[in-house]
Amino acid sequence: MSRLRFFSLAGAMVLALAVAVAACGDDSAPLTGSIHIDGSGTVAPLTKAIARRFVAEHPDVRITVGTSGAVVGADEISVPVVNDAVVLMVHRTNPVRCLTTTQLRQIWHGNSEVTERWSQVDDLDPPYDGDLTAWGTGTDTETFAFFTKAVNHNEGETRDYNNSLHREALPVEMIAGTVGFFGYAGYRYYAARARTVKAIAVDSGEGCVAPSPETIANGSFRPLSRRLFVSLPAADLARPTMKAFLQFYLDNAQDVASEVGFVPLTDEQLAETETRLERLVAKASRPS
Repeated sequence: MSRLRFFSLAGAMVLALAVAVAACGDDSAPLTGSIHIDGSGTVAPLTKAIARRFVAEHPDVRITVGTSGAVVGADEISVPVVNDAVVLMVHRTNPVRCLTTTQLRQIWHGNSEVTERWSQVDDLDPPYDGDLTAWGTGTDTETFAFFTKAVNHNEGETRDYNNSLHREALPVEMIAGTVGFFGYAGYRYYAARARTVKAIAVDSGEGCVAPSPETIANGSFRPLSRRLFVSLPAADLARPTMKAFLQFYLDNAQDVASEVGFVPLTDEQLAETETRLERLVAKASRPS
């Protein structure tokens, strides 16, 4: 039993893959076995799309994908596969365009002084006195864990809000339909509804930066951009089925990323990933 895990650099999301493979001969032999992927729901759409492509080329491999949320082990190597971010959104008529990280913490910190109107936010520019009803993802999601740690520097710390909705798509639709709503979701949910909501730029000390494929990929959309990784025990890279699936994942992630709402690695990031993978495979394949 070997494991391949998917997670973000900021520790916000995890997807684990348990692999049980039949005995394999040389690399030219057909790949066989059963792959069970399990973990975070955030990256599941990407993995499902790649898995469908892989099975189409290797019909003797069976792949299933679950979303129970496994954790990353400490003895594993990792390589980046795609970029992502969490996006803050308001109704399109809301005049607020940018918030500093300090203002974000004021809005989203613990519940001692919960802001209920935009006029309560310090130094808001332009001034605005509309309702502020905060919405977010469920506390059992990796997006919630990532956002609270990035904004409040303490994973799980947040203001009290209606947390009964555990599907990220629903708050986006509510934000689009109600002027006072303010919330967040993964980039792919924003990208699918960019015409119906307005994304809030973030000023982390160097001016306002709006979320876009460019600012997410280069990391300037701080602190809400993140890199997604795959991780596995180094020894598993010597397994033909594991090595083939991981290479296939990297080869296809860049095309599939845009289709499902993630941000592909830059050419430089991809080249670094390929080089790292080649070295790791060579090391794992050396006789012990």
